Amino acid sequence: MKSILRNYVYNLLIIVICTLLGLWMALNDHTTEILAMLSRVSVIKVVVVFTVVLFCQLIVGWILLQYVKIVKKDYSLKEGFINALVASFFHGITPSASGGQVAQVFVFHKQGIAVEHAMSILVIDFIVYQIVMVFISLIMLLWKMPYFMNHTVFLLAILGFIVNAIVIGVLILCSCSSKVYTWIMEVVIHVLYRMKFVKDEEITRNKMEVKLLEFSKGMYVLRSNLGLLVKVCLGNMVRLLIFYSIPCICLWTLDISFTNEDVITIIALTSFVMNVNAFIPIPGASGGTESVFMLMFGMLLSSVQVSSVMVLWRFTTYHALLVVGAIVFIRVQNSKTKVV
Repeated sequence: MKSILRNYVYNLLIIVICTLLGLWMALNDHTTEILAMLSRVSVIKVVVVFTVVLFCQLIVGWILLQYVKIVKKDYSLKEGFINALVASFFHGITPSASGGQVAQVFVFHKQGIAVEHAMSILVIDFIVYQIVMVFISLIMLLWKMPYFMNHTVFLLAILGFIVNAIVIGVLILCSCSSKVYTWIMEVVIHVLYRMKFVKDEEITRNKMEVKLLEFSKGMYVLRSNLGLLVKVCLGNMVRLLIFYSIPCICLWTLDISFTNEDVITIIALTSFVMNVNAFIPIPGASGGTESVFMLMFGMLLSSVQVSSVMVLWRFTTYHALLVVGAIVFIRVQNSKTKVV
């Protein structure tokens, strides 16, 4: 427990340092103008932005509800919402968002769901989320290709899309083809071991086998329940499109004008930011998120505008959500565990 606590303290320290670095980069050249723009923002408008962020988490809770109803009919939207908030907290304080699913298993256990069911649910949720995210990114890349083609950020966006597409593609192939699975087990892990990226070949293989077994079970559930698949795909699509639109609300909050055509561009840019950030190994992708956001949106907004929007967007979608998630987790931790 002390070791875990030290890890979280260490991660939070990294988040603070990287966030301060990101703020320094944002405020460095136009500090007075940016602070003046942010000071004009009303508290009510900030609450509106954060309410939209919470609504996205409510949709995540609804998606979890659809999965859980297969094994627990009396599961509620409130419980799903709580699970989503705790996940957002641990995604935000662990490197590469690695602690979110572990925390969700813990919350599911508290809510009376067996660990094996919780793991299967989370694997299915990961599959669908990745597929929908890659699909939206592909549509945005094709739709806005003429607009982004001459900008360097387009290459960064393509790279993020390709890596995410490869991840989900390899997982699907592994669940469908024993040859691909065996090749990854024997060749790829060995190569990674020789390159010192993997410490123990046998342990890594065992972990991969467990994950791929759960993945195969998840794929079977999805293939055998098309109604569920349609619902959760639509839920994830709505959730992501709303989340990708939050910078538009930040622009409105800061009284920065934008056109209807800009809305699609902003959705595309935000999807590119999130694709790239998935591979920044710092807790909460702190520092990297701010940098990528400013790089992407710098082609649409002035320096003062992009820095102001970034600060407001990052505060509402990350820092404020961390606080709420932490409070919810403390309450869950102190609650009684239901009988599974």
